[in-house]
Amino acid sequence: MKKILFYFMTGVILVNSIAFAQDITIDGNGNLTTGTSNSYGNLKVTGASGEYAIVGETSGTGAVGAYGKNTGSNNYGLLGSDSYGVYGNSANGYAGYFEGNTRVTGNLNVGGSISGENDPTVNANVKDGVDWTELTGVPAGFSDGIDDTSGSSMWSLSGTDVYYSSGNVGIGTSAPAGKLDVNGDICLGSVCRTTWPAGSGSGAFTDTGTSAYYTGGSVGIGTTNPGSLGSTDTRVLHLVQPVASLDNAAAGIRLEVDGIVKGGITSAYNQTSGEGGIFIGSLSNHRLGFITNSMEMMSLTPGGNLGIGTISPIQPLHVQGSAYISDNLGVGVASPLHALQVRGANSLFYSNTGDFRLFLSKGLSSGSSSIVFQDNFAGHAEMGLSGDDDLNIRVSADGATFIDSVTINQATGYVGIGTRFPDLARLQVLSSADTALHAENTGVGNSLYAYKEGEGDAVYIYKQGTVGSGLVIHQRGPQPALIIKNEISGVVSEIMVVERGGNVGIGTSTPQGKLDVNGPIYQRGAVLHADYVFGPDYHLESIDEHSGFMWNNKHLPAIPKAAVDETGKEIVEVGAHRRGIVEELEKAHIYIEQLNKQIKEQSAMIQLLEERLSKMEARM
Repeated sequence: MKKILFYFMTGVILVNSIAFAQDITIDGNGNLTTGTSNSYGNLKVTGASGEYAIVGETSGTGAVGAYGKNTGSNNYGLLGSDSYGVYGNSANGYAGYFEGNTRVTGNLNVGGSISGENDPTVNANVKDGVDWTELTGVPAGFSDGIDDTSGSSMWSLSGTDVYYSSGNVGIGTSAPAGKLDVNGDICLGSVCRTTWPAGSGSGAFTDTGTSAYYTGGSVGIGTTNPGSLGSTDTRVLHLVQPVASLDNAAAGIRLEVDGIVKGGITSAYNQTSGEGGIFIGSLSNHRLGFITNSMEMMSLTPGGNLGIGTISPIQPLHVQGSAYISDNLGVGVASPLHALQVRGANSLFYSNTGDFRLFLSKGLSSGSSSIVFQDNFAGHAEMGLSGDDDLNIRVSADGATFIDSVTINQATGYVGIGTRFPDLARLQVLSSADTALHAENTGVGNSLYAYKEGEGDAVYIYKQGTVGSGLVIHQRGPQPALIIKNEISGVVSEIMVVERGGNVGIGTSTPQGKLDVNGPIYQRGAVLHADYVFGPDYHLESIDEHSGFMWNNKHLPAIPKAAVDETGKEIVEVGAHRRGIVEELEKAHIYIEQLNKQIKEQSAMIQLLEERLSKMEARM
């Protein structure tokens, strides 16, 4: 085969020995050398479609597929040498020189510097990217990759800022569809995204010239998954501030007008204390207003006064207009138990018009509209309408059970003390267990004065029950406790006197004993005599029965047993005692009559026996 190729090549050379004698030389070792230039260079090889014109193939360390060298400048280039696809070396000129577009699909590693024309036109497609800060030897005016030497560049500098004022900018695309069109990831901090929500315009946000808006959904700052405020809302602005490396973290919106009026909305959290919250307010010395229907309805001043219906509150809470509170309201009370609960030393209700009325209204006639006075939250007095429409004052010792004290009838104006239904007099006092009315005077003047003209009684005292008194007169001075006078034809006389020592005089003003009556005494009653002893229905005990009761009980049956009062003194009911004496006297006369009859019978029997005894003795 080598011989055939040799003969073929030899024939070619011989045939063309005149034209190529100086262009191609093949030495005895088979090396081919070119040295004569032509219009295409020293060597031109043309390949057909789909073929490689020149292929240099080798293997092993240090082997080179193709080697080109300029002995004058000592520049050389290698193809397929070790790990390099192309390797160029130049002592004075360019290691590599490219005219036209250059495509690099891998990394571009420049160990030296890159230089070029004063105004180069670069069309490069770099897969992994080149950072201008990694390059050295860049011509003046190209330190940032932008031609700053003339005004012809599309990019402009403003201090340290770079801007582009016309057309669209494409990164990763040669046909940008918007002001900035990035074909690939966009990273904000550590968050990178390839796709973003679509807007109604050419980008997510629509520019109207002076405003920008977005209608596609929620917007997240610091989060890739903005959440909603509830179950139905779909459009929110969601701000997130990580707290992993911060002791205090906050995320919010800052609002400012020319550096004068400042405020915002923020959410804050402290990892050390665990405290946090949502805050809205003013950061400058200006009020915080709340607007609805284009009107400021609520305002918070820098001093902390909150106004509702006014923008100039003068107190911590200032309500201009009516207020509705559906639950309990506490003034100085953290947990009020009633509709209005006030805690303080004094409470003032004031009207600058001179008139003040406090209205308490109830919804039902059977309900209550009253004021309850408490001691340590236990009610002890109540004044108002309780259960009906009469004014009532009630008191309670235990805070649970109330006693009616004073009632004023709403129709008649009658006043009742101890009764809810005063209907007998303007003042009606009722007591079921204690003194109904007690009048006491320790100085000069009358304890009780009643004056009456015309018909009727000056004083009418009505008492029910068996316990307590209808009238108690308590006199501490030396004068009589009670004097009853009578006036006839202008002549006043004392008809009854009760002295301080307890003596009672009737018909005399100087009683000499506990009861001194100047005149006859009459006693009236149902039974004042004991004549019933002689009636057929009266049970008269025998003498032995009477005697047994008398000695066993130490008193006669018809006379009440001796009794003492609360001071230990004996007390007797005169009428009963007198009737008992008469009854025992009449029974004694019956017993005498019975004994007299028995004595007569016994005397006759004795006489008969004596006569019989005399006869017997005579016979003996």
